[in-house]
Formats: sequence, C-alpha cells, structure tokens
Amino acid sequence: MKVKKIFLLFLSFTLITLSFIPKVYGYSGKVAYIYYSDNTSGYSYKTLFNNNGFQTDLIFLSNITTGMFDNYDVIIMGSDTGYNDTWYGDTSQLFIVNSSKLPIIGLGVGGFAFFGINGLNLTIGYGSGSYSTLPYMDIETVNKAHYIFNIPNELPKGNLQIDYEGCIICTVFLLEIPSNIMVFGRTSQWSYTHLYEDERYFLWGFINTPNTMTEIGKDLFINILDFYTPPEVSNGFFEKIPGYDLFILIGIFSVSTIILLKKKYNN
Repeated sequence: MKVKKIFLLFLSFTLITLSFIPKVYGYSGKVAYIYYSDNTSGYSYKTLFNNNGFQTDLIFLSNITTGMFDNYDVIIMGSDTGYNDTWYGDTSQLFIVNSSKLPIIGLGVGGFAFFGINGLNLTIGYGSGSYSTLPYMDIETVNKAHYIFNIPNELPKGNLQIDYEGCIICTVFLLEIPSNIMVFGRTSQWSYTHLYEDERYFLWGFINTPNTMTEIGKDLFINILDFYTPPEVSNGFFEKIPGYDLFILIGIFSVSTIILLKKKYNN
C-alpha cells in the first residue's frame, strides 16, 4: 500500500513538472517582417524564423495600417525599406510602427534609415555612423555574458563570422557608450554593427540575408528573436530552468524514486 502511495506521488509530481515546460520552451513569438520591394530577402528570413519556431508574416510597407501589429511580438524592418536619410514609408506609417510598442529589429540600410535622422531620430540610426563594404563579415563580440550570446544557442565569445560573403554594413560610431545603449558587435574599436537603444530598438547592421549567413550568424539572430519574445507567463523558479534541464531533473527524481521503491520492495 505504501509503495502505491509513493508511486502516485511520483506520478503527480511528474505531471505537474511537465506542465511547466510548454510555458518555458513552448512559447514562440509571432514576427512581422516589413519589406518594400525585396520579398525574396523577406522569404529567406521567414524560412529561418519559421524553422526555429517563430511564426512569420511578410508585410508590404505600403499596406501598413492602424492596428496591424496588435497580434505580433516583434517587428523586423527590412533592409530594402530605406537608404541614407530616407525611409520609404510615410509619417503615419512611421507612427503606426513605433506606436505598436513592440521591439523593432532594423536590418541593414533600411533599419539604419528607419532609426535615423528622418525616422525615429535615434542614436543607432543614420546620421550617427556610416556605411562600408567588407569582403568578409566578422564581428568582435562585446558584452559576451548577455542573453543573446548564450540562449538558446551558446555562441563562441571571440570574433564571430556572421556571413560567408562580404556586403554593405552600417556602423554606429561611439567614442562613449550612452547609458541607454548596449553594444554587442563591432568591426573596429568604436564602430558598432550590432547594438540596441532603449532595449527596444536593435540594429543588425548587415544587409545580407540568411541565404549567405554562417550557422553562427543564424544562431545569433535566433537568440536575438528569443530575447525579444520571452514566455508569456512567469513561472517563478521554473521560469529560470530551460526545458531540457527540467527533463534532467525529472530523470534524476525518477531514478531516485525507483531505487527507493526497489529497496522498500526488497525489504
């Protein structure tokens, strides 16, 4: 009879623990990818995101209307949506995107323009940096302990090769890092290609797409998306434990229980 009670307690504990896992790893964000003319690049990103559990919709810039982003978790501003000091949307569309209060990841020159002097006028946008072309796409990592270098993909902490091919890159020049900006990748001491402002606005300074990215580059982008799409429900202690670790805990508990049951049975 005691053995049966122990088994029922074990079963209850296992079911309760398993119920936490979908809330930690089961939640995947919904992504709105805005493009102007280059939907091919959009599909490249959509494939990468969908393959990693992020539902993605491509949205034509001219179709942006009020309330469009109500059911999304993060916005991607495509590299083809602007150039230099010109973002290709109008003032009302700029307001709609920004008033969504969602995290916005700006890609390449389009993201640079959106964040820049005739867009949101942010420090990480056009007007605070420059363009250059490199034959290879390496960045030196900064703030290496941050979430985006470690979860869910643990990345190397030295130089990272992001892309197999060279391309135009947007770099923000900062002699000192303002308190509302965090930097993650740079190509020289003061030229940053990967950084966020006010945590909400993230610049991915390369114009290339996942079609030519290294696996490390793809993993880094997925980590950034994961950073901006946390679990919907806080689970207290269990929120800190990744799903695989929960399975390990369950396994340890299961083995321990079996050993105890066997000893009781033998006695």
